[in-house]
Amino acid sequence: MRKTETLNEIAASRNNPGPSGPPAAFRGIGGLSPLVVTCSLILHLSFFFIVQYVPSFFPDKPLLDEIMTVDLVSLPEVADSMPPAAPPTPVKAPEPPAAVPSTLVVAPVVVEQTVTPAPVEVKPISLKPLKRKIRKAADTRLAEEKAAAKREAARLRELQRQRELAQQRAREQQLALAQAREAEKLAAKEAKLARQLLADSLRSAASSQAGRSGSGGSRGGARVDSQILQQYLVQVDERVRRYWELPDMKSWPPDLETVVAIVIRQDGSVTRTEVEKKSGDPQFDSFVMETIKSASPMPRFPLIFKENSIEVGLRFRPGALSM
Repeated sequence: MRKTETLNEIAASRNNPGPSGPPAAFRGIGGLSPLVVTCSLILHLSFFFIVQYVPSFFPDKPLLDEIMTVDLVSLPEVADSMPPAAPPTPVKAPEPPAAVPSTLVVAPVVVEQTVTPAPVEVKPISLKPLKRKIRKAADTRLAEEKAAAKREAARLRELQRQRELAQQRAREQQLALAQAREAEKLAAKEAKLARQLLADSLRSAASSQAGRSGSGGSRGGARVDSQILQQYLVQVDERVRRYWELPDMKSWPPDLETVVAIVIRQDGSVTRTEVEKKSGDPQFDSFVMETIKSASPMPRFPLIFKENSIEVGLRFRPGALSM
């Protein structure tokens, strides 16, 4: 009935338009114009289309990256080692007494029994590998310390040996020097004794010739010249003996002998050297010639000695010298 009345009003309004505007059928819903309603409808439809179909044209991309969970410590699964739990046994509630009728329906109460899982035995972590590593490190350090101590002991022994060798060489040098000094002192004593004997002989010869005649005097003068020559030869022997020393490069046979004749002038210069007998050892003969060269020049002639030059023979042996 309401619908019929509304249609009648619309028809009446079409037939009798009002003075203030178009009929009510053209005013739209709620007093809005048809254009506004149409635009609103198009906008709603467009929004619905965008929301419904536009997302399908773009690939689905999660807002957050996929999250992965990693267990750093894996524990034994208790569920695998545990026996399966027994199904709960339903416990029926006691029935009410039959004498009291009741319209209340009581649902059976099921009590679930909680089964406590048996504790899993966790084996303690063994510290033996760590102790073994500590023991091995201590043994290595002890071995290194022992090796270092051995090296230090060897170094100290070597230093001690070198020190002892140096001390032994010093003692040997001191002993050789002392022996050389003793030999020099002995040679000086022998030379002094020879000079004293020669001087005594010269004095006795001079005193014995003081009262003799002319012919006897000339013979005594020759004897005096002979004594002066002997004294000069002693000086030449001392000069050459000072430089006669064989090196310790080898063991020299005691039977080696080299005889050399030299000519000495008044000023002591050696004008000629001639080897009259060779030893058979070139090195020994070479040392003999070096000794004569080192001893030159010889002592000068005495002033009362009237000769211009003399020839002297020298006999060289290992550790000995004679004329």
